[in-house]
Amino acid sequence: MIISRKYRYVFISVPHTACTTIRRELCEFYEGQEILHKHAHYNEFLKIANPEERKYFAFAGIRNPLDEAVSYYFKLKSNHRGNYTKPEKLVENGGFVTQTQLERYRFVTDHQADFATYFKHFYRTPYKNTYTWAHEELDYLVRYENLQEDFGKALELCGIQPVRWLPLFNKTADKNPDYLTYYPADTYEQAGQVFGPFMKKWGYHFPPEWRIKSPSGLAQFKYRVSEAISIFCLRNLRWDPDRCNRAFNFSSRMLNKITLGTV
Repeated sequence: MIISRKYRYVFISVPHTACTTIRRELCEFYEGQEILHKHAHYNEFLKIANPEERKYFAFAGIRNPLDEAVSYYFKLKSNHRGNYTKPEKLVENGGFVTQTQLERYRFVTDHQADFATYFKHFYRTPYKNTYTWAHEELDYLVRYENLQEDFGKALELCGIQPVRWLPLFNKTADKNPDYLTYYPADTYEQAGQVFGPFMKKWGYHFPPEWRIKSPSGLAQFKYRVSEAISIFCLRNLRWDPDRCNRAFNFSSRMLNKITLGTV
């Protein structure tokens, strides 16, 4: 997380949204300073912020989950920066790699799984991102798909004249920029079920040729309830993001059973 007391802003680093590039740029050119830890949540900031800091302009990144899922797969496949084989990177050793992430890494590498196989295996419940659970409280979102312009706009809203275009750091290795090519036709329906509620909430759209129906009111309700439960656990019980993800998945499964009349 980055704060500037001169320009009165706070930037929340959301993984896979060019946050490394933005963090470096803010610190080098726009009086930014590191606080808490790299991927601290906005609610963590609010717990330590003084009344004046709580008024700071708060912004973060967001990314189309269809693209984010592919990018994450290639980070697993390439063992990005050795994150998944270095013991010090594990959560229990003070790092950020959870057991869930390690399970995905081993699946991809042990089975030499392509993206479609990986997607079908792991993406079975509605997509969630714990870092976006506070996005509705923020002042601005930098969309990865419009990175340069949105970052410039964020600076302008802080009263800052941009110095230059963003350079690119920490790029995902071997990934085709056209992420849609990784989704064969037999994944379209599953992608619609998994990503639909999140995409509708944040204004993303499926390719029209996929013929994905808009999430039903019931699907939206179940997504919102599961999200609310997880946000409560994150903010009030201080659960870590991985545990909150499990709470989201569990509540989603229970709501499915209830609505299907199996409990």
